[in-house]
Amino acid sequence: MHSAEFRRTREESWRRLEHLLGRIGNREQALSQEELSELPQLYRTTLSSLSVARNYVLDQRLIAYLEALCLRAYVVVYAPRERLGGLLKHGLIIGFPRAICAAGIELALSALCMAVGMLAGWAIVAAGPELFYSIIPESLAGGRGPDQTRELMAKSLEGGVETAAAAQLFVLQLASHNAGIALLAAGLGIAFGLPTILLLAYNGAILGAMLAAFDVHGLLVPFIAWLSVHGVTELGAIIIAGAGGLAIARGILFPKVDETRMAAARRHGMHGGFLAAGAFAMLFVAAFFEGVLRQAIEPTTARLLFGGATAVFWLWYFQRGRASRKGRGDD
Repeated sequence: MHSAEFRRTREESWRRLEHLLGRIGNREQALSQEELSELPQLYRTTLSSLSVARNYVLDQRLIAYLEALCLRAYVVVYAPRERLGGLLKHGLIIGFPRAICAAGIELALSALCMAVGMLAGWAIVAAGPELFYSIIPESLAGGRGPDQTRELMAKSLEGGVETAAAAQLFVLQLASHNAGIALLAAGLGIAFGLPTILLLAYNGAILGAMLAAFDVHGLLVPFIAWLSVHGVTELGAIIIAGAGGLAIARGILFPKVDETRMAAARRHGMHGGFLAAGAFAMLFVAAFFEGVLRQAIEPTTARLLFGGATAVFWLWYFQRGRASRKGRGDD
Protein backbone atom coordinates (compact mmCIF):
# COMPACT_ATOMS: atom_id res chain seq x y z
CA MET A 1 0.00 0.00 0.00
CA HIS A 2 1.36 3.44 -0.96
CA SER A 3 1.85 5.72 2.03
CA ALA A 4 0.47 8.72 0.10
CA GLU A 5 -2.81 6.93 -0.58
CA PHE A 6 -2.93 5.65 2.98
CA ARG A 7 -2.45 9.19 4.31
CA ARG A 8 -5.00 10.77 2.01
CA THR A 9 -7.85 8.56 3.17
CA ARG A 10 -7.11 8.79 6.90
CA GLU A 11 -5.06 11.87 7.69
CA GLU A 12 -8.01 14.13 8.51
CA SER A 13 -8.90 12.10 11.62
CA TRP A 14 -5.23 12.04 12.73
CA ARG A 15 -4.95 15.80 12.47
CA ARG A 16 -8.21 16.26 14.33
CA LEU A 17 -6.97 14.03 17.16
CA GLU A 18 -3.63 15.84 17.25
CA HIS A 19 -5.43 19.19 17.40
CA LEU A 20 -7.62 18.12 20.33
CA LEU A 21 -4.67 16.64 22.22
CA GLY A 22 -2.75 19.87 21.74
CA ARG A 23 -5.62 21.88 23.21
CA ILE A 24 -5.96 19.69 26.30
CA GLY A 25 -2.79 21.14 27.80
CA ASN A 26 -4.02 24.70 27.22
CA ARG A 27 -6.44 25.81 29.93
CA GLU A 28 -7.64 28.72 27.79
CA GLN A 29 -8.80 26.29 25.09
CA ALA A 30 -10.59 23.68 27.19
CA LEU A 31 -12.48 21.07 25.20
CA SER A 32 -16.25 21.09 25.05
CA GLN A 33 -18.26 18.04 26.08
CA GLU A 34 -18.78 17.15 22.42
CA GLU A 35 -15.05 17.36 21.72
CA LEU A 36 -14.27 15.21 24.75
CA SER A 37 -16.69 12.59 23.49
CA GLU A 38 -14.86 12.65 20.13
CA LEU A 39 -11.56 11.56 21.66
CA PRO A 40 -12.29 7.82 22.17
CA GLN A 41 -13.60 7.46 18.61
CA LEU A 42 -10.64 9.33 17.11
CA TYR A 43 -8.30 7.23 19.23
CA ARG A 44 -9.86 3.99 17.96
CA THR A 45 -9.65 5.22 14.37
CA THR A 46 -5.99 6.20 14.70
CA LEU A 47 -5.14 2.95 16.47
CA SER A 48 -6.74 1.05 13.60
CA SER A 49 -4.62 3.08 11.18
CA LEU A 50 -1.50 2.16 13.15
CA SER A 51 -2.39 -1.53 13.02
CA VAL A 52 -2.79 -1.37 9.22
CA ALA A 53 0.36 0.73 8.78
CA ARG A 54 2.55 -1.68 10.73
CA ASN A 55 1.54 -4.51 8.39
CA TYR A 56 1.18 -2.88 4.99
CA VAL A 57 2.95 0.51 4.88
CA LEU A 58 6.73 0.81 4.54
CA ASP A 59 7.00 4.46 5.62
CA GLN A 60 8.68 4.14 9.03
CA ARG A 61 8.30 7.86 9.76
CA LEU A 62 4.55 7.56 9.35
CA ILE A 63 4.45 4.53 11.66
CA ALA A 64 6.53 6.37 14.27
CA TYR A 65 4.16 9.37 14.04
CA LEU A 66 1.09 7.18 14.54
CA GLU A 67 2.71 5.32 17.45
CA ALA A 68 3.48 8.61 19.20
CA LEU A 69 -0.01 9.98 18.51
CA CYS A 70 -1.71 6.81 19.80
CA LEU A 71 0.42 6.84 22.93
CA ARG A 72 -0.52 10.47 23.64
CA ALA A 73 -4.18 9.69 23.08
CA TYR A 74 -4.08 6.57 25.26
CA VAL A 75 -2.69 8.59 28.16
CA VAL A 76 -5.43 11.21 27.78
CA VAL A 77 -8.31 8.76 27.33
CA TYR A 78 -7.35 6.21 29.97
CA ALA A 79 -4.44 7.16 32.20
CA PRO A 80 -4.91 8.48 35.76
CA ARG A 81 -4.71 12.27 36.11
CA GLU A 82 -1.66 12.88 38.27
CA ARG A 83 1.41 15.05 38.07
CA LEU A 84 4.51 13.31 36.77
CA GLY A 85 6.27 13.07 40.13
CA GLY A 86 3.23 11.70 41.90
CA LEU A 87 2.46 9.37 39.00
CA LEU A 88 5.97 7.89 39.07
CA LYS A 89 5.98 7.50 42.84
CA HIS A 90 2.47 6.16 43.16
CA GLY A 91 2.38 4.34 39.84
CA LEU A 92 5.66 2.44 39.88
CA ILE A 93 5.92 1.80 43.61
CA ILE A 94 2.26 1.19 44.47
CA GLY A 95 -0.13 1.46 41.54
CA PHE A 96 1.54 -0.89 39.05
CA PRO A 97 2.11 -3.80 41.47
CA ARG A 98 -1.44 -3.42 42.83
CA ALA A 99 -2.86 -3.35 39.30
CA ILE A 100 -0.98 -6.57 38.54
CA CYS A 101 -2.44 -8.31 41.59
CA ALA A 102 -5.94 -7.10 40.71
CA ALA A 103 -5.72 -8.36 37.12
CA GLY A 104 -5.42 -12.08 37.78
CA ILE A 105 -8.07 -13.15 35.26
CA GLU A 106 -6.81 -10.85 32.50
CA LEU A 107 -3.17 -11.85 33.09
CA ALA A 108 -4.06 -15.55 33.01
CA LEU A 109 -6.00 -15.13 29.75
CA SER A 110 -3.22 -13.03 28.21
CA ALA A 111 -0.58 -15.62 29.14
CA LEU A 112 -2.84 -18.42 27.87
CA CYS A 113 -3.21 -16.71 24.48
CA MET A 114 0.56 -16.45 24.13
CA ALA A 115 1.06 -20.05 25.30
CA VAL A 116 -1.49 -21.41 22.81
CA GLY A 117 0.14 -19.39 20.03
CA MET A 118 3.58 -20.64 21.06
CA LEU A 119 2.50 -24.29 21.01
CA ALA A 120 0.81 -23.81 17.64
CA GLY A 121 3.88 -22.12 16.16
CA TRP A 122 6.17 -24.86 17.46
CA ALA A 123 3.88 -27.63 16.17
CA ILE A 124 3.59 -26.05 12.71
CA VAL A 125 7.35 -25.66 12.25
CA ALA A 126 8.11 -29.08 13.74
CA ALA A 127 5.67 -30.67 11.27
CA GLY A 128 6.87 -28.63 8.28
CA PRO A 129 10.09 -26.60 8.67
CA GLU A 130 9.39 -24.94 5.32
CA LEU A 131 6.43 -23.18 6.98
CA PHE A 132 8.75 -21.24 9.31
CA TYR A 133 8.79 -18.15 7.08
CA SER A 134 5.01 -18.17 6.78
CA ILE A 135 4.98 -17.33 10.50
CA ILE A 136 8.11 -15.19 10.78
CA PRO A 137 9.06 -12.84 7.91
CA GLU A 138 12.71 -13.16 6.86
CA SER A 139 13.32 -9.56 7.93
CA LEU A 140 12.23 -10.44 11.47
CA ALA A 141 14.02 -13.81 11.58
CA GLY A 142 17.40 -12.09 11.38
CA GLY A 143 19.08 -14.87 9.41
CA ARG A 144 17.77 -17.59 11.71
CA GLY A 145 15.62 -20.50 10.60
CA PRO A 146 15.43 -24.28 10.30
CA ASP A 147 16.99 -24.09 6.82
CA GLN A 148 20.18 -22.49 8.18
CA THR A 149 23.24 -24.50 9.21
CA ARG A 150 23.83 -25.39 12.83
CA GLU A 151 27.01 -23.31 12.81
CA LEU A 152 25.14 -20.18 11.69
CA MET A 153 22.38 -20.74 14.24
CA ALA A 154 24.92 -21.19 17.03
CA LYS A 155 26.83 -18.10 15.92
CA SER A 156 23.63 -16.02 16.11
CA LEU A 157 23.55 -16.72 19.85
CA GLU A 158 27.06 -15.44 20.49
CA GLY A 159 27.65 -12.10 22.15
CA GLY A 160 29.45 -9.37 20.29
CA VAL A 161 31.47 -6.30 21.13
CA GLU A 162 29.62 -3.16 20.04
CA THR A 163 30.41 0.50 20.37
CA ALA A 164 28.51 2.46 22.98
CA ALA A 165 26.79 4.49 20.26
CA ALA A 166 25.67 1.36 18.37
CA ALA A 167 24.40 -0.27 21.55
CA GLN A 168 22.49 2.88 22.51
CA LEU A 169 20.86 3.08 19.06
CA PHE A 170 19.92 -0.60 19.22
CA VAL A 171 18.32 -0.12 22.64
CA LEU A 172 16.22 2.81 21.38
CA GLN A 173 15.11 0.88 18.28
CA LEU A 174 14.14 -2.17 20.33
CA ALA A 175 12.28 -0.08 22.89
CA SER A 176 10.34 1.70 20.15
CA HIS A 177 9.43 -1.54 18.36
CA ASN A 178 8.37 -3.36 21.51
CA ALA A 179 6.45 -0.35 22.82
CA GLY A 180 4.50 -0.33 19.55
CA ILE A 181 3.51 -3.97 20.06
CA ALA A 182 2.51 -3.32 23.68
CA LEU A 183 0.54 -0.23 22.64
CA LEU A 184 -1.45 -2.28 20.14
CA ALA A 185 -2.00 -5.10 22.65
CA ALA A 186 -3.35 -2.64 25.22
CA GLY A 187 -5.15 -0.22 22.94
CA LEU A 188 -6.93 -2.79 20.79
CA GLY A 189 -8.83 -3.92 23.87
CA ILE A 190 -11.33 -1.22 22.99
CA ALA A 191 -12.38 -3.41 20.02
CA PHE A 192 -13.89 -5.98 22.42
CA GLY A 193 -10.47 -7.59 23.01
CA LEU A 194 -10.44 -9.85 19.94
CA PRO A 195 -7.55 -8.05 18.17
CA THR A 196 -5.61 -8.14 21.46
CA ILE A 197 -6.11 -11.91 21.71
CA LEU A 198 -5.01 -12.42 18.09
CA LEU A 199 -1.94 -10.22 18.55
CA LEU A 200 -0.91 -12.11 21.69
CA ALA A 201 -1.40 -15.46 19.95
CA TYR A 202 0.65 -14.31 16.95
CA ASN A 203 3.53 -13.13 19.14
CA GLY A 204 3.37 -16.50 20.88
CA ALA A 205 3.47 -18.25 17.48
CA ILE A 206 6.62 -16.31 16.56
CA LEU A 207 8.27 -17.48 19.77
CA GLY A 208 7.15 -21.08 19.22
CA ALA A 209 8.41 -21.11 15.64
CA MET A 210 11.81 -19.82 16.75
CA LEU A 211 12.00 -22.40 19.55
CA ALA A 212 11.26 -25.16 17.04
CA ALA A 213 13.89 -23.82 14.61
CA PHE A 214 16.62 -24.00 17.25
CA ASP A 215 15.35 -27.36 18.49
CA VAL A 216 15.86 -28.79 15.00
CA HIS A 217 19.58 -28.02 15.36
CA GLY A 218 19.85 -29.27 18.95
CA LEU A 219 20.26 -25.72 20.27
CA LEU A 220 17.07 -25.39 22.29
CA VAL A 221 18.70 -24.88 25.70
CA PRO A 222 21.31 -22.34 24.44
CA PHE A 223 18.50 -20.42 22.71
CA ILE A 224 16.33 -20.39 25.84
CA ALA A 225 19.34 -19.13 27.80
CA TRP A 226 20.02 -16.44 25.18
CA LEU A 227 16.35 -15.42 25.23
CA SER A 228 16.02 -15.43 29.02
CA VAL A 229 18.39 -12.47 29.47
CA HIS A 230 15.79 -10.08 28.09
CA GLY A 231 12.84 -12.37 27.37
CA VAL A 232 11.61 -12.79 30.94
CA THR A 233 11.10 -9.03 31.16
CA GLU A 234 10.01 -8.49 27.55
CA LEU A 235 7.49 -11.32 27.31
CA GLY A 236 6.17 -10.46 30.76
CA ALA A 237 5.63 -6.87 29.64
CA ILE A 238 3.73 -7.92 26.52
CA ILE A 239 1.52 -10.24 28.59
CA ILE A 240 0.84 -7.37 31.02
CA ALA A 241 0.04 -4.95 28.18
CA GLY A 242 -2.32 -7.54 26.74
CA ALA A 243 -3.97 -7.85 30.15
CA GLY A 244 -4.48 -4.08 30.09
CA GLY A 245 -6.29 -4.39 26.77
CA LEU A 246 -8.40 -7.25 28.06
CA ALA A 247 -9.31 -5.18 31.13
CA ILE A 248 -10.73 -2.52 28.81
CA ALA A 249 -12.58 -5.17 26.80
CA ARG A 250 -14.03 -6.58 30.02
CA GLY A 251 -15.49 -3.19 30.86
CA ILE A 252 -17.08 -2.86 27.42
CA LEU A 253 -18.47 -6.40 27.33
CA PHE A 254 -19.63 -6.60 30.96
CA PRO A 255 -20.60 -3.12 32.20
CA LYS A 256 -22.45 -2.62 35.45
CA VAL A 257 -26.21 -2.42 35.22
CA ASP A 258 -26.24 1.32 35.93
CA GLU A 259 -23.45 2.45 33.55
CA THR A 260 -22.89 2.75 29.81
CA ARG A 261 -20.31 0.66 27.97
CA MET A 262 -18.12 3.71 27.40
CA ALA A 263 -18.23 4.65 31.09
CA ALA A 264 -17.32 1.07 31.99
CA ALA A 265 -14.49 1.09 29.43
CA ARG A 266 -13.13 4.28 30.95
CA ARG A 267 -13.36 2.86 34.49
CA HIS A 268 -11.55 -0.32 33.50
CA GLY A 269 -9.23 1.75 31.31
CA MET A 270 -7.88 3.52 34.39
CA HIS A 271 -6.82 0.10 35.64
CA GLY A 272 -5.55 -0.90 32.20
CA GLY A 273 -3.61 2.36 32.05
CA PHE A 274 -1.51 1.34 35.05
CA LEU A 275 -0.82 -2.02 33.41
CA ALA A 276 0.13 -0.50 30.05
CA ALA A 277 2.32 2.23 31.57
CA GLY A 278 4.16 -0.34 33.70
CA ALA A 279 4.58 -2.60 30.67
CA PHE A 280 6.15 0.27 28.70
CA ALA A 281 8.66 0.83 31.51
CA MET A 282 9.47 -2.89 31.58
CA LEU A 283 10.06 -2.88 27.82
CA PHE A 284 12.71 -0.17 28.13
CA VAL A 285 14.42 -2.30 30.78
CA ALA A 286 14.19 -5.32 28.45
CA ALA A 287 15.66 -3.30 25.59
CA PHE A 288 18.63 -2.37 27.78
CA PHE A 289 19.13 -6.01 28.72
CA GLU A 290 18.92 -7.07 25.07
CA GLY A 291 21.03 -4.31 23.60
CA VAL A 292 23.77 -4.16 26.22
CA LEU A 293 23.83 -6.90 28.87
CA ARG A 294 23.12 -9.82 26.56
CA GLN A 295 26.27 -8.97 24.62
CA ALA A 296 28.32 -9.14 27.80
CA ILE A 297 26.84 -12.36 29.22
CA GLU A 298 27.90 -15.29 27.03
CA PRO A 299 28.03 -18.62 28.91
CA THR A 300 24.72 -20.49 28.76
CA THR A 301 24.69 -21.08 32.51
CA ALA A 302 25.31 -17.40 33.25
CA ARG A 303 22.48 -16.39 30.93
CA LEU A 304 20.08 -18.82 32.59
CA LEU A 305 21.06 -17.54 36.03
CA PHE A 306 20.52 -13.94 34.94
CA GLY A 307 17.12 -14.78 33.43
CA GLY A 308 16.15 -16.61 36.61
CA ALA A 309 17.25 -13.65 38.71
CA THR A 310 15.06 -11.26 36.70
CA ALA A 311 12.09 -13.62 37.15
CA VAL A 312 12.65 -13.67 40.92
CA PHE A 313 12.92 -9.87 40.98
CA TRP A 314 9.66 -9.33 39.09
CA LEU A 315 7.82 -11.84 41.27
CA TRP A 316 9.07 -10.04 44.37
CA TYR A 317 8.15 -6.64 42.90
CA PHE A 318 4.62 -7.69 41.99
CA GLN A 319 4.15 -9.38 45.36
CA ARG A 320 4.46 -5.90 46.87
CA GLY A 321 1.10 -5.14 45.26
CA ARG A 322 -0.54 -8.03 47.07
CA ALA A 323 0.86 -6.81 50.39
CA SER A 324 -0.35 -3.27 49.59
CA ARG A 325 -3.87 -4.50 48.80
CA LYS A 326 -4.03 -6.44 52.07
CA GLY A 327 -2.70 -3.46 53.99
CA ARG A 328 -5.50 -1.30 52.59
CA GLY A 329 -8.10 -3.99 53.17
CA ASP A 330 -8.82 -4.37 49.44
CA ASP A 331 -10.40 -7.51 48.09
